[in-house]
Amino acid sequence: MYVAMPYGGLSPAYMDGFMANEFQKVLLFVSGVKILISKVYRV
Repeated sequence: MYVAMPYGGLSPAYMDGFMANEFQKVLLFVSGVKILISKVYRV
């Protein structure tokens, strides 16, 4: 699964620390998910 969420105006550190963490919390309860990897890119 690939999730992309463009959100302008926030630093990569904020996005990694908050938004990616929130996605991980939700995806932990999806059946079959074994590994979660998050990466934040500044474009």
